[in-house]
Amino acid sequence: MKSQELLEILKENVLNVFSPLDVYRITRKTKHYVNLLLYRMTKKGLIMRIERDKYALKIALYIIASNIIRPSYVSSMFAFSYYGLTTQLPAKIDVICTKQHKTLDLEGIKIRFIKTDKTRVFAFLKDSNNAFVAEPEKAVIDSLYFNTLSFGSISEAVSIGLNKNVLNVNKLNDYALRMKNTALMNKLGFLLADNGIDDKNIYPDISKNYVKLSKSGAKIDKRWKIIYG
Repeated sequence: MKSQELLEILKENVLNVFSPLDVYRITRKTKHYVNLLLYRMTKKGLIMRIERDKYALKIALYIIASNIIRPSYVSSMFAFSYYGLTTQLPAKIDVICTKQHKTLDLEGIKIRFIKTDKTRVFAFLKDSNNAFVAEPEKAVIDSLYFNTLSFGSISEAVSIGLNKNVLNVNKLNDYALRMKNTALMNKLGFLLADNGIDDKNIYPDISKNYVKLSKSGAKIDKRWKIIYG
């Protein structure tokens, strides 16, 4: 079997990320043959070796990142960039998933896997490239809940999203409630207030304790019980 032939088979089967076992199953070649073929294709730069027994087609990294573990999806800064909600270039790709996985470095970009309970893995879409990406509202909630970005970066994304009518405030509230974390409600209320929205529907669900946005914060917002600065 020629390399190009295998590439076409992988694309036809939508195997953006695959193992030697996957190739063995669809080609019925011997395991030795498959391993040798994948080794040669990697050397030629036709495919990418991600980690032991896992390879990927030479495609956009966000597609690869969201297909390494199932279920999983790309969120946080890369999702903001995907929807045009930031002026910053993502330095890494955050993947929300249900399994532990070490951080990967692919083509100079770090792919960080954030393990969480399966009840918090929701509100993501499958795009035309077979990649899984958080809805814009879920990217905001994930960034607040997992503390993956600075408050300033999240607020910028919300500001742009509201101006572009990309973000739905009711969805933000709903997704935050589904995370079942009262401190998150404080953060969301403060975030919306920072963007000129005083959402009274959030207030009954906030934590009664003060919540820190950063380790060095010295300012206090008494309404939303936030320590920031």
